Amino acid sequence: MMRPRGFSAQLVGAAALAAALLVPAAAIAPAASAADATEQAIVSADITTQSGGVEKGVPRNYAVNLALEASDAQFADLVTRAEGLGGVVLEKYPQLRSFFVQASSGDFAGKLNNAAAGVGIPVTSIGPTRQAPVSGAEIVVADADQSAIARARLGASALESQLDEADSAAPDPFTGWDQVAIGAVEAQSVDVPLEKAVVGVLDSGVDGTHEDLVGQIDEALSVGCQRNGVPDTSWNAWQDDNGHGTHVAGTIAAAHNGIGIDGVAPTNVTIAAVKVSNVNGLFYPEYTVCGFVWAADHGFDVTNNSYYVDPWMYWLPTEPTQAAGLEVVTRAVEHAHGKGVVNVAAAGNADHDNDNPTLDSSSPNDMGSAGAIKDRNVEGGVDIPTMIPSVVSTSAVQPAEWKPPYDNAPLVRASFSNYGAKNVDIAAPGRRVASTYPKAVAQAQGLPTPYAALSGTSMAAPHVAGVAALIKGIHPNATADQVIEVLKKHAAEHYDRLQPSETNGVFKEYRGAGLVNALSAVLKDQPKPTIGTVEYSTDGKTWAPLEGASVPTTISIRVGLTGPVTAATLDVDGLATAEAQASGAFDGSVELKAASVDLSTRAAQTSGDGVRAAGPAVTVKVSAQGRNKDARADDDVSASVAFTVRTAPTPTPNDPSKPTPADPGKPAPADPTKPSPSAPGSDVVTVSAESAQAGDLARTGAPLTNVLLGAFALVVIGGVAVLFASRRIRRSQD
Repeated sequence: MMRPRGFSAQLVGAAALAAALLVPAAAIAPAASAADATEQAIVSADITTQSGGVEKGVPRNYAVNLALEASDAQFADLVTRAEGLGGVVLEKYPQLRSFFVQASSGDFAGKLNNAAAGVGIPVTSIGPTRQAPVSGAEIVVADADQSAIARARLGASALESQLDEADSAAPDPFTGWDQVAIGAVEAQSVDVPLEKAVVGVLDSGVDGTHEDLVGQIDEALSVGCQRNGVPDTSWNAWQDDNGHGTHVAGTIAAAHNGIGIDGVAPTNVTIAAVKVSNVNGLFYPEYTVCGFVWAADHGFDVTNNSYYVDPWMYWLPTEPTQAAGLEVVTRAVEHAHGKGVVNVAAAGNADHDNDNPTLDSSSPNDMGSAGAIKDRNVEGGVDIPTMIPSVVSTSAVQPAEWKPPYDNAPLVRASFSNYGAKNVDIAAPGRRVASTYPKAVAQAQGLPTPYAALSGTSMAAPHVAGVAALIKGIHPNATADQVIEVLKKHAAEHYDRLQPSETNGVFKEYRGAGLVNALSAVLKDQPKPTIGTVEYSTDGKTWAPLEGASVPTTISIRVGLTGPVTAATLDVDGLATAEAQASGAFDGSVELKAASVDLSTRAAQTSGDGVRAAGPAVTVKVSAQGRNKDARADDDVSASVAFTVRTAPTPTPNDPSKPTPADPGKPAPADPTKPSPSAPGSDVVTVSAESAQAGDLARTGAPLTNVLLGAFALVVIGGVAVLFASRRIRRSQD
């Protein structure tokens, strides 16, 4: 319902089609002839009085949607023409090719469409955002007539509160079954750094003074949209006067502070309170569009939407009084998604099949129950935002038995939850969910503490939003689609815990991908370091791949690693190692190097004339640890390469007693008993000059064994590990 979708409240806020004023859907005709109107535009008919004349002096808000291919100039032109017809433009969204305007003449929509057609401006739809007249502080037109407004509401009944009241008080201290069931409690113990994520709670506001939410809310990102959809960042504009939004916010991110409750993601989430409902608990299109565009423009990572857009439970795409509102909300949601925002929504509490909506008797709901249309045909209707394709639609579940432990307990569909194989994406706890509640509201409802237990798909959705924020904290550079993909993948691990739902022989598919999974969000599909090509060099200048190579007995070995490395090791078959520590930065870079490694013990010892021999395979192993310190995490990586060591055959020595005769054309050979620095078998070798120490050893004329021992110590002790860790790029939310 576009009432926060909590179960304990009845469908309220009634509003609707003014009983006598707005023409019933079946009777609405095009506002202008096809010759005069923009081709194929869906435009609402003139609003008339009971006497048949065009309504005057009654302010109404309209959504105006140009075709997406319209130019900037055409958009600006139509805005000007709307003002010329007496409209007051409320908010312009050129990125959506949409704007909202208030006008007091019942023929405004048709006239604006005709004006657009006259100059070739392509229009998709123009229509009212609500059925009730605009009232109170939202009136901005100069010619509003209070008596006309009163007449427009004739036949309307009093509005009921749209939002939920608590089922019961929450125990204190309290660890909810819901947090246990999805692994959120255990997830908090996982030692992994989480980047900050901003979750927008598009709802009735959030109590900025609540003991479990103080410090969790970003006031600079919070806003009220409940006055004609115009953003208001003042403190009072986003405070919660109902309780619903505060409850949702607590489920997502109540602080881990030893009091009250813990949210799903208490350490990395910043809440942005975005108030998109008015004092009557109604969520009109202009309010919610303001919220989605605000989220897109201010870098939100996730939004939670526990409501449906009023005044229609199901919006009909071809109905002139509904098409424009449906279109503009859809555009706003998709715009936010395209900006990287994961939008999560409640599936609804009417026990409806969202794949096949049929009848609705609760809409429109903004003029009381008297204004609702009984048995309205809603085939092909869209419950927004939950049925918009990019939105993560969430059904509600509860334990099959109210008996702990709940960490692996079977779960069933909550009887009120909407369902649909095509239109539900994921399931989450939605019955008896304890969370934060404004103190004043709790006292008014007779609750002893500022905590309450509520039921509804409203309560299920924030569990999903919290887990989406955990995934975003693990993968800060992931797109919205990538976050949703991981969310569903992890949910599938607990699909079998969800029991089939059947009522009177009717199967009700509510499971989507499965049960939202907080623990896997912080253990699985973790960002991993990338191990580069292991290379070798004989001179420290020229490098080649080591895999499968046949190398001499002394080489240097290196490997580069990129990504979130915290520790790395290079092991050359137990002969030499190199190690490095790093920060785990996502753009990190590490190089490990083992210099002048003596491989003589791995070379084959053979002799012969002119035949080169290779020893057994030698293995180099590279290991790297990621950011996650939990042993169950899947972010540690390793790789091995094998190579062989070749050696020059040792010539058969000559008998010293029988000197080799001198070649008449060559100098006489040196005395074999006097070593020469360049003679085979000399005790002096030149070690690759990887350091001054190696060069000094080579120049000492020390015995060969000492030189080799010195070189080996250089490899092991000198570290031969070079670290190139780039500076962490901090997110703007840090």
